[in-house]
Amino acid sequence: MHKLIVVGKKENAGGAAVATRRLVSGLRLAGQDVSLLVQTAQSTDPGTITLACRKQHLGCWQLQERMANDLVRSRRANPGGSAFSFPYPGMDLASLAGTRNALLVNIHHVPGFLSTESISGLLRQHIPVVITLHDQWMLTGGCHYSDGCDRYREDCRDCPQLTGEFRDIPARVLQNRLKLWQDNLILVAPSRWMRDCAKSSRLFRHSTVEWIPNGLDTRMFSPQQKMTAKREAGISPRSRVILFGAPSFRVRRKGFAEIQQALLYCLKDPGFARAVRSGAIRLVAFGTPGTAKAAAGDLPIHWLGKMKTETALVALYRSADVFVLPSLEDNLPNTMLEAMACGTPLAAFATGGIPDAVRDGETGFLAACGNSQELGARILDLIKNPRRAKRMGRAAADLVQKEFRLDLQAERYLRLFGQVAADRLSGGIDEKSAAVNATSTVITADPAPISAEFFFSMETRFQQQGVTADCGRLEECGDRR
Repeated sequence: MHKLIVVGKKENAGGAAVATRRLVSGLRLAGQDVSLLVQTAQSTDPGTITLACRKQHLGCWQLQERMANDLVRSRRANPGGSAFSFPYPGMDLASLAGTRNALLVNIHHVPGFLSTESISGLLRQHIPVVITLHDQWMLTGGCHYSDGCDRYREDCRDCPQLTGEFRDIPARVLQNRLKLWQDNLILVAPSRWMRDCAKSSRLFRHSTVEWIPNGLDTRMFSPQQKMTAKREAGISPRSRVILFGAPSFRVRRKGFAEIQQALLYCLKDPGFARAVRSGAIRLVAFGTPGTAKAAAGDLPIHWLGKMKTETALVALYRSADVFVLPSLEDNLPNTMLEAMACGTPLAAFATGGIPDAVRDGETGFLAACGNSQELGARILDLIKNPRRAKRMGRAAADLVQKEFRLDLQAERYLRLFGQVAADRLSGGIDEKSAAVNATSTVITADPAPISAEFFFSMETRFQQQGVTADCGRLEECGDRR
């Protein structure tokens, strides 16, 4: 059995981390030997390994982290927009013996953990690499979601998400990636929308981009009779529950302003308003509300906060009659698949990868992206027509069972991994050296060297943050294209 290495920044925190961890679980259930390599771990799973910077280079790592904060995060044109990450610092994965001898490295969401040069180092060592796209960060000059901007298709010049003289940074980052990453990179897109974004990008237009949806454990995320689920949750079986949620509502693209307007539209319906006042309709939200709770005003939303366990989350989905997903930009949201697997129909915007699972009129309703009034009308339709909602909920659960199961995702990934690493499979690998580190859950490595060409193109800005050529341990990477 050959070792697979899956790399993500975090083990559990955030949607990308959850999706990555689930894939690792699916691969292990399929009999694979998998190490999950992360910067931040929350569990004691022996297969999860924390990769930390060596002490002698920790000062340089911290300088690069501060540089990333100053150059980008404090220069945002719209601080409420989606995340934006400068691709430094990054670990030198290629220097680890276990990585060099692994069957394949599957890279997931890694801003601030792997840099452009981290990945380039693996490619130079001819280590098979597959990149999974959890958002657009890998194909842009820094934004995780482009907010309608398509400049990543050409050069990312004059970035609208940054201010003043800092708007040139994304173009420099993208140019560095173009120089250091090879045309034969293999990517996985969880949604058709993300696949199309990658194929239209300047960086990956000549790369292989496979569409493999995320998977769920449908033994855990499964339907239950609604009245039973509500009784177990302490909700009146006669109450209708409108549920929405996200890890955090601080990010504009999660659409809290839109769902707020959609619910206000619903409240203009006299019957709906009476039912809300009487408790016959309950508005329930989970996740970190941030300023959304105050912004909700007089809306009678019952805020549950962060769900501590998947068991509690499953119980909540099962008790809901409608799950509302107001995302303005999204890949293949975990919450969408989770709610559907539990037999709950969706009312959502037709954007990103959402239409991959929400089949309008079949597993839920879609509204034009950003049209809160239409979204509100879709919510009303599902609330006023419980038989239709029940039918859609069954169809939603059936679709997840058919197309989004964890074992199917693992099978599809393993088929791709076998194709990418065919030479290694036939040549044989030393099993002992293939493990990253079988006896420790924490290992250390050096930061990846920064490309000399990129460093000197931004030398003044690097030096303003105290990052010198010595600290960056510059590497003359040259132009491989």
